[in-house]
Amino acid sequence: MANLEKGPEDLRPPRPEVLREKVRFLAADSANVTITCHAEERMVQRDITSTMMFKVLRSGMLSGEVQNGKRVGDWVVKVTGSVPGKRDVGVVTAVLARDRLVIITVQWEDMR
Repeated sequence: MANLEKGPEDLRPPRPEVLREKVRFLAADSANVTITCHAEERMVQRDITSTMMFKVLRSGMLSGEVQNGKRVGDWVVKVTGSVPGKRDVGVVTAVLARDRLVIITVQWEDMR
C-alpha cells in the first residue's frame, strides 16, 4: 500500500525560478487563469487592464516570498513587471497544483 502522508519535503515551496516558469507557461493560455471578483474590482479601481495583467504574468519576475496556498501543493506568489508607458504592476497569484492560476489581486507597485 502506498504511503499517502506528505513529508516535510512535500511542503517546501518550489524554487522561485520553477514557479516563475510555471506561471509564464500557464498564463500563455488565458483559459488556465481565473480572475477573482476582488481582482476584477481592483483592476477597475486601479485602471489596470487584463492586457497589462497578462503581460506581467507572461514576462514578469517573482517578488517577495512564496507563501503556502489554501491546499497542499498550492502556492501564492506576487509577479511584478513594467508596463510600457505606465508604472510597475504587481499581480498576486495562486499557483494551483492542478495547473491553474487564480488572480487574487492586482496593484501598482510604486503606490502613487
